[in-house]
Amino acid sequence: MEQGKTDEACAKFADSQRLDRALGTLINLAVCHERQGKSATAWSEFTESAAEASKTGQRDRERFARSHAQALESRLQKLIIEIATPTADMQVRLDGQTLPASALGTAIPLDPGDHELDADAPGKKPWRQAKLNLGPSAVLTRVQINFDDDAPAPATGTLASTGARKVDAPAGSALAEAPPEEHGSGKRTAGFIVGGVGLAGVGVGVTMLVLASGLYSRSTDEIHNGQKATGDNDYNAAVNDQTAGYIIGGAGVAALGVGGFLVLTSLHPDASASPASVRLVPELGPSHAGFALLGIF
Repeated sequence: MEQGKTDEACAKFADSQRLDRALGTLINLAVCHERQGKSATAWSEFTESAAEASKTGQRDRERFARSHAQALESRLQKLIIEIATPTADMQVRLDGQTLPASALGTAIPLDPGDHELDADAPGKKPWRQAKLNLGPSAVLTRVQINFDDDAPAPATGTLASTGARKVDAPAGSALAEAPPEEHGSGKRTAGFIVGGVGLAGVGVGVTMLVLASGLYSRSTDEIHNGQKATGDNDYNAAVNDQTAGYIIGGAGVAALGVGGFLVLTSLHPDASASPASVRLVPELGPSHAGFALLGIF
Protein backbone atom coordinates (compact mmCIF):
# COMPACT_ATOMS: atom_id res chain seq x y z
CA MET A 1 0.00 0.00 0.00
CA GLU A 2 2.92 2.38 0.75
CA GLN A 3 4.22 1.71 -2.79
CA GLY A 4 0.86 2.81 -4.24
CA LYS A 5 -0.15 -0.72 -5.31
CA THR A 6 -3.57 -0.23 -3.75
CA ASP A 7 -5.46 -3.01 -5.55
CA GLU A 8 -2.81 -5.59 -4.71
CA ALA A 9 -2.62 -4.40 -1.10
CA CYS A 10 -6.40 -4.62 -0.64
CA ALA A 11 -6.45 -8.18 -1.95
CA LYS A 12 -3.69 -9.23 0.46
CA PHE A 13 -5.31 -7.50 3.44
CA ALA A 14 -8.61 -9.22 2.60
CA ASP A 15 -6.90 -12.65 2.37
CA SER A 16 -5.15 -12.04 5.69
CA GLN A 17 -8.42 -11.06 7.39
CA ARG A 18 -10.17 -14.18 6.08
CA LEU A 19 -7.37 -16.44 7.33
CA ASP A 20 -6.79 -14.78 10.70
CA ARG A 21 -9.16 -12.04 11.79
CA ALA A 22 -7.50 -9.12 13.59
CA LEU A 23 -8.55 -5.56 14.37
CA GLY A 24 -5.36 -4.05 12.91
CA THR A 25 -5.84 -5.94 9.64
CA LEU A 26 -9.48 -4.80 9.42
CA ILE A 27 -8.47 -1.15 9.90
CA ASN A 28 -5.75 -1.46 7.23
CA LEU A 29 -8.28 -3.08 4.89
CA ALA A 30 -10.70 -0.18 5.50
CA VAL A 31 -7.96 2.38 4.76
CA CYS A 32 -7.07 0.49 1.58
CA HIS A 33 -10.70 0.37 0.39
CA GLU A 34 -11.02 4.08 1.18
CA ARG A 35 -8.07 4.78 -1.14
CA GLN A 36 -9.67 2.59 -3.79
CA GLY A 37 -12.76 4.80 -3.70
CA LYS A 38 -14.96 2.02 -2.28
CA SER A 39 -16.60 4.40 0.17
CA ALA A 40 -19.44 2.15 1.35
CA THR A 41 -17.16 -0.86 1.91
CA ALA A 42 -14.61 1.28 3.78
CA TRP A 43 -17.36 2.93 5.86
CA SER A 44 -18.73 -0.47 6.89
CA GLU A 45 -15.25 -1.72 7.84
CA PHE A 46 -14.38 1.44 9.79
CA THR A 47 -17.72 1.20 11.64
CA GLU A 48 -17.05 -2.44 12.51
CA SER A 49 -13.50 -1.58 13.60
CA ALA A 50 -14.70 1.23 15.88
CA ALA A 51 -17.22 -1.07 17.56
CA GLU A 52 -14.62 -3.81 18.09
CA ALA A 53 -12.02 -1.33 19.38
CA SER A 54 -14.58 0.09 21.82
CA LYS A 55 -15.31 -3.37 23.22
CA THR A 56 -11.61 -4.11 23.73
CA GLY A 57 -10.76 -0.69 25.16
CA GLN A 58 -8.44 0.37 22.30
CA ARG A 59 -9.37 4.07 22.38
CA ASP A 60 -6.84 5.34 19.83
CA ARG A 61 -7.98 2.83 17.22
CA GLU A 62 -11.62 3.56 18.07
CA ARG A 63 -11.15 7.30 17.53
CA PHE A 64 -9.25 6.70 14.28
CA ALA A 65 -11.93 4.39 12.88
CA ARG A 66 -14.85 6.60 13.96
CA SER A 67 -13.32 9.74 12.44
CA HIS A 68 -12.85 8.00 9.08
CA ALA A 69 -16.36 6.49 9.19
CA GLN A 70 -17.91 9.89 9.90
CA ALA A 71 -15.98 11.54 7.08
CA LEU A 72 -17.12 8.87 4.63
CA GLU A 73 -20.75 8.86 5.75
CA SER A 74 -21.44 12.31 4.30
CA ARG A 75 -20.28 11.10 0.86
CA LEU A 76 -22.03 7.73 0.77
CA GLN A 77 -24.04 6.59 -2.22
CA LYS A 78 -27.29 5.04 -0.99
CA LEU A 79 -29.90 2.96 -2.79
CA ILE A 80 -33.53 2.51 -1.75
CA ILE A 81 -35.32 -0.43 -3.37
CA GLU A 82 -39.10 -0.18 -3.38
CA ILE A 83 -41.56 -2.92 -4.39
CA ALA A 84 -44.66 -1.53 -6.08
CA THR A 85 -46.74 -4.61 -5.20
CA PRO A 86 -44.98 -6.97 -2.74
CA THR A 87 -45.72 -10.64 -3.29
CA ALA A 88 -45.15 -13.74 -1.22
CA ASP A 89 -41.89 -15.65 -1.73
CA MET A 90 -40.35 -12.89 -3.88
CA GLN A 91 -36.56 -12.61 -4.01
CA VAL A 92 -34.56 -9.43 -4.65
CA ARG A 93 -30.84 -9.70 -5.45
CA LEU A 94 -28.28 -6.91 -5.48
CA ASP A 95 -25.00 -7.80 -7.22
CA GLY A 96 -25.97 -11.48 -6.93
CA GLN A 97 -26.66 -11.37 -3.18
CA THR A 98 -30.22 -12.03 -1.98
CA LEU A 99 -31.44 -9.15 0.18
CA PRO A 100 -33.39 -9.77 3.40
CA ALA A 101 -36.93 -8.36 3.43
CA SER A 102 -35.87 -5.87 6.10
CA ALA A 103 -33.44 -4.21 3.65
CA LEU A 104 -36.21 -3.27 1.20
CA GLY A 105 -37.35 0.32 1.55
CA THR A 106 -34.24 1.30 3.55
CA ALA A 107 -31.17 3.24 2.39
CA ILE A 108 -28.45 0.72 1.47
CA PRO A 109 -24.89 2.18 1.22
CA LEU A 110 -23.14 1.16 -2.01
CA ASP A 111 -19.73 1.74 -3.55
CA PRO A 112 -19.69 4.05 -6.61
CA GLY A 113 -19.81 2.26 -9.95
CA ASP A 114 -22.01 -0.26 -11.73
CA HIS A 115 -24.40 -2.55 -9.85
CA GLU A 116 -26.87 -5.19 -10.94
CA LEU A 117 -30.36 -5.55 -9.48
CA ASP A 118 -32.81 -8.33 -10.27
CA ALA A 119 -35.90 -9.86 -8.69
CA ASP A 120 -38.41 -12.64 -9.23
CA ALA A 121 -41.63 -13.86 -7.70
CA PRO A 122 -43.89 -16.89 -8.33
CA GLY A 123 -46.22 -16.31 -11.27
CA LYS A 124 -44.47 -13.07 -12.31
CA LYS A 125 -42.05 -12.17 -15.08
CA PRO A 126 -38.46 -11.84 -13.81
CA TRP A 127 -37.40 -8.22 -13.26
CA ARG A 128 -33.84 -7.17 -14.05
CA GLN A 129 -31.88 -3.94 -13.94
CA ALA A 130 -28.70 -4.96 -15.72
CA LYS A 131 -26.65 -1.83 -15.09
CA LEU A 132 -27.34 0.59 -12.29
CA ASN A 133 -24.59 3.19 -12.24
CA LEU A 134 -23.85 5.24 -9.13
CA GLY A 135 -21.52 8.18 -9.63
CA PRO A 136 -18.85 9.39 -7.19
CA SER A 137 -20.83 12.22 -5.52
CA ALA A 138 -23.28 11.78 -2.65
CA VAL A 139 -26.80 10.96 -3.84
CA LEU A 140 -29.83 8.96 -2.75
CA THR A 141 -31.18 6.77 -5.56
CA ARG A 142 -34.58 5.11 -5.59
CA VAL A 143 -35.48 2.15 -7.78
CA GLN A 144 -39.01 0.79 -7.94
CA ILE A 145 -39.56 -2.83 -8.89
CA ASN A 146 -42.81 -3.55 -10.72
CA PHE A 147 -43.58 -7.22 -11.26
CA ASP A 148 -45.50 -7.91 -14.49
CA ASP A 149 -47.50 -11.04 -15.25
CA ASP A 150 -49.33 -9.89 -18.41
CA ALA A 151 -47.20 -7.68 -20.67
CA PRO A 152 -44.94 -9.48 -23.18
CA ALA A 153 -42.00 -7.09 -22.62
CA PRO A 154 -39.70 -7.51 -19.61
CA ALA A 155 -40.64 -5.44 -16.60
CA THR A 156 -38.58 -2.35 -15.95
CA GLY A 157 -38.02 -0.10 -12.97
CA THR A 158 -38.23 3.60 -12.32
CA LEU A 159 -35.22 5.50 -11.06
CA ALA A 160 -35.34 8.78 -9.17
CA SER A 161 -32.70 10.45 -7.07
CA THR A 162 -32.39 13.18 -4.48
CA GLY A 163 -29.28 14.73 -3.02
CA ALA A 164 -26.25 16.33 -4.62
CA ARG A 165 -27.18 15.44 -8.18
CA LYS A 166 -30.01 14.09 -10.30
CA VAL A 167 -29.84 10.75 -12.11
CA ASP A 168 -31.75 10.63 -15.39
CA ALA A 169 -32.77 7.44 -17.12
CA PRO A 170 -31.71 7.23 -20.77
CA ALA A 171 -34.58 6.81 -23.23
CA GLY A 172 -35.30 3.18 -23.95
CA SER A 173 -33.10 1.93 -21.11
CA ALA A 174 -34.09 -0.35 -18.27
CA LEU A 175 -34.45 2.78 -16.13
CA ALA A 176 -37.33 4.05 -18.24
CA GLU A 177 -40.42 5.16 -16.36
CA ALA A 178 -42.76 2.34 -15.38
CA PRO A 179 -46.54 2.68 -15.99
CA PRO A 180 -48.00 5.05 -13.39
CA GLU A 181 -50.23 3.82 -10.63
CA GLU A 182 -53.95 3.80 -11.37
CA HIS A 183 -55.23 7.36 -10.78
CA GLY A 184 -58.33 6.46 -8.76
CA SER A 185 -56.44 4.23 -6.37
CA GLY A 186 -53.79 6.90 -5.74
CA LYS A 187 -56.40 9.59 -5.06
CA ARG A 188 -58.28 7.30 -2.70
CA THR A 189 -55.11 6.53 -0.75
CA ALA A 190 -54.24 10.24 -0.57
CA GLY A 191 -57.78 10.97 0.61
CA PHE A 192 -57.61 8.52 3.48
CA ILE A 193 -54.16 9.82 4.52
CA VAL A 194 -55.21 13.48 4.44
CA GLY A 195 -58.47 12.67 6.17
CA GLY A 196 -56.63 10.78 8.91
CA VAL A 197 -54.29 13.71 9.45
CA GLY A 198 -57.30 16.01 9.57
CA LEU A 199 -59.05 13.87 12.17
CA ALA A 200 -55.92 13.92 14.32
CA GLY A 201 -55.70 17.70 13.90
CA VAL A 202 -59.29 18.16 15.08
CA GLY A 203 -58.55 16.02 18.14
CA VAL A 204 -55.43 18.04 18.99
CA GLY A 205 -57.27 21.32 18.45
CA VAL A 206 -60.14 20.33 20.77
CA THR A 207 -57.66 19.17 23.42
CA MET A 208 -55.80 22.50 23.31
CA LEU A 209 -59.07 24.45 23.61
CA VAL A 210 -60.01 22.42 26.69
CA LEU A 211 -56.58 23.08 28.21
CA ALA A 212 -56.92 26.80 27.40
CA SER A 213 -60.28 26.91 29.17
CA GLY A 214 -58.75 25.34 32.30
CA LEU A 215 -55.81 27.77 32.26
CA TYR A 216 -58.15 30.75 31.84
CA SER A 217 -60.25 29.69 34.85
CA ARG A 218 -57.13 29.16 36.94
CA SER A 219 -55.70 32.57 35.96
CA THR A 220 -58.94 34.27 37.03
CA ASP A 221 -58.79 32.60 40.45
CA GLU A 222 -55.10 33.49 40.87
CA ILE A 223 -55.64 37.16 40.02
CA HIS A 224 -58.64 37.27 42.36
CA ASN A 225 -56.44 35.82 45.15
CA GLY A 226 -53.71 38.42 44.65
CA GLN A 227 -51.33 36.25 42.60
CA LYS A 228 -51.23 38.67 39.67
CA ALA A 229 -47.91 37.61 38.13
CA THR A 230 -48.83 33.92 38.11
CA GLY A 231 -52.32 34.73 36.91
CA ASP A 232 -51.02 36.83 34.02
CA ASN A 233 -48.67 34.01 32.93
CA ASP A 234 -51.49 31.47 32.97
CA TYR A 235 -53.75 33.90 31.09
CA ASN A 236 -51.14 34.39 28.34
CA ALA A 237 -50.62 30.63 28.11
CA ALA A 238 -54.41 30.18 27.82
CA VAL A 239 -54.55 32.69 24.94
CA ASN A 240 -51.69 30.93 23.12
CA ASP A 241 -53.27 27.48 23.60
CA GLN A 242 -56.63 28.80 22.43
CA THR A 243 -55.09 30.33 19.28
CA ALA A 244 -53.17 27.14 18.50
CA GLY A 245 -56.31 25.09 19.14
CA TYR A 246 -58.31 27.12 16.64
CA ILE A 247 -55.55 26.96 14.03
CA ILE A 248 -54.86 23.24 14.35
CA GLY A 249 -58.54 22.38 14.65
CA GLY A 250 -59.37 24.51 11.63
CA ALA A 251 -56.61 22.90 9.60
CA GLY A 252 -57.92 19.51 10.69
CA VAL A 253 -61.44 20.33 9.52
CA ALA A 254 -60.05 21.55 6.19
CA ALA A 255 -57.97 18.39 5.79
CA LEU A 256 -61.04 16.25 6.55
CA GLY A 257 -62.88 18.07 3.77
CA VAL A 258 -60.02 17.59 1.32
CA GLY A 259 -59.73 13.92 2.26
CA GLY A 260 -63.44 13.40 1.71
CA PHE A 261 -63.23 15.20 -1.63
CA LEU A 262 -60.34 12.99 -2.80
CA VAL A 263 -62.08 9.77 -1.74
CA LEU A 264 -65.35 10.76 -3.41
CA THR A 265 -63.76 11.92 -6.67
CA SER A 266 -61.60 8.78 -6.80
CA LEU A 267 -64.84 6.83 -7.26
CA HIS A 268 -65.64 8.98 -10.31
CA PRO A 269 -62.45 9.49 -12.36
CA ASP A 270 -64.14 11.92 -14.78
CA ALA A 271 -64.69 14.41 -11.95
CA SER A 272 -61.08 15.53 -12.17
CA ALA A 273 -58.85 15.87 -15.21
CA SER A 274 -55.57 15.58 -13.33
CA PRO A 275 -54.32 13.61 -10.34
CA ALA A 276 -54.54 15.32 -6.97
CA SER A 277 -51.40 16.35 -5.18
CA VAL A 278 -51.66 17.26 -1.50
CA ARG A 279 -49.11 18.18 1.18
CA LEU A 280 -49.64 19.18 4.79
CA VAL A 281 -46.76 21.40 5.94
CA PRO A 282 -46.36 22.00 9.71
CA GLU A 283 -46.23 25.66 10.75
CA LEU A 284 -44.88 26.70 14.14
CA GLY A 285 -44.52 30.21 15.55
CA PRO A 286 -44.11 31.92 18.91
CA SER A 287 -47.88 32.06 19.42
CA HIS A 288 -49.37 29.60 16.98
CA ALA A 289 -49.05 26.13 15.55
CA GLY A 290 -50.84 24.47 12.68
CA PHE A 291 -50.59 23.08 9.17
CA ALA A 292 -50.42 24.77 5.81
CA LEU A 293 -52.39 22.75 3.25
CA LEU A 294 -50.79 22.81 -0.22
CA GLY A 295 -52.32 21.05 -3.19
CA ILE A 296 -53.34 20.87 -6.82
CA PHE A 297 -56.73 19.36 -7.50
